[in-house]
This record gives sequence, structure tokens and C-alpha cells, in this order.
Amino acid sequence: SDCGILVRSNRTASILAKHLKSAVQVYEETILDALSNPWARFFSDALRVIFDKSLAFNEMIERYLDIDENRFLIGRTVSRLINIKNNVEKGRPINNYTQELINCAKLVAPANENNDATSALLQVCSNPELIKFFMPPQKNSLQMMTLHKSKGLEFSVVFHLDLYQFRSPSYPAIVEKNQEALIKSLNLHYVGVPRAKAVCVLCTSTHRHRNDQEITTAKPSDFLS
Repeated sequence: SDCGILVRSNRTASILAKHLKSAVQVYEETILDALSNPWARFFSDALRVIFDKSLAFNEMIERYLDIDENRFLIGRTVSRLINIKNNVEKGRPINNYTQELINCAKLVAPANENNDATSALLQVCSNPELIKFFMPPQKNSLQMMTLHKSKGLEFSVVFHLDLYQFRSPSYPAIVEKNQEALIKSLNLHYVGVPRAKAVCVLCTSTHRHRNDQEITTAKPSDFLS
């Protein structure tokens, strides 16, 4: 399906998935998706392309390197990534190729080496329950994921949920007047909007789940005004 449902947290995805009548594939946010640095984004993008036969590496690499200035480096990196993809398609475990992925990241973004991203990659690739969240969707199923998880993806139609006060913007942004939290909430909101190629439906509600799972009344997000 070319329809994406974007939510603020894994908790919302879990609640919604129980009530949808249509087939839905939930992509939970992993430790790799939660990190906001170039290496983490590179590893996430690379894993998606490795497991999806319909995707190619050239377009992905061009997000990190200028094609006119780095043709040789792009070609070298793509060649190494294709080799990983071919081996994985033959049934070899992705965990065998984590060091090669790290070597590719060093080629693409040597100045952004990040131990947290490397550790997250090793954790994801060694856990089948986490690596499945980087695999392509089943045919005719809706795709549901967190806003963090949606980075770099596009859908013809996007349903952008959780747009109510205390979720987006967050509680600290509203109650504590925390400017850093407000900017973080706003940036995350704007991650979701451009995921849509044709239509983006912004969704709020009259009620919401609190962290303790109780249902309470809700107000529309300030981002909708």
C-alpha cells in the first residue's frame, strides 16, 4: 500500500492496530530510528534498501554525497552495499555484515562517526524482532509507524495522527514552557507533513490516552491553528 499512518509513539501504534479492520503492518521505532545523527540515518536507510528488492542504493547515497563531486566515492560505496544486499538475499544473516556497513558509513560521513549509532546498529542486526521493522511491507497492507521511523520515506497519502495538546506539542513544551521541547515537537511534526506526495490528512481527536492508559478529553494541537 502507498498509504502511511504516522503516529507519535509506539504506544499509539499498538492501540490503533488493535482497532483497525484493514490489514496493517506496524513498524515500531527502534533505538536506531530514535537517534538523530547522520550515521544512524545512514544505517536505517541502508537496512531498508538491503531488504527491499524494489529499492536501489544510488538515490539513497545521493542524500549524503554530492554526485558531481563524489562520483568515485559513491560508486565504491554502492558497490559494497550491493554486495551486502546480494548476500542477504542468498539467505546470509545481516549480522554478518555490520562491520561492512560501518565501513560504508566511514566512507560516506567520516566526520560524523558516532558510537551510539554503531551500538544501535549492532543491537538491531542481532535481533530478528527488531530487524523485521526494516523489511518491506506486505502487499495491500497499510503501513503504520512513528514519525521518527518515517524519516526518509514517502507515501502518496499520509494520515498524520496524535495532533492534540500534550502530545504534539509535548507536555514540557506546554506546561513548563520549555522552548527546546517546543522546537523538538515542532520539528517532529514537520517530519510527518512532507512524507506525503499527494495528500496529508492532519488528524486530531476529542479524547486521548494518557500515559497510564486512561482515556481523557483532548484539545486540538496548537500546530493546527
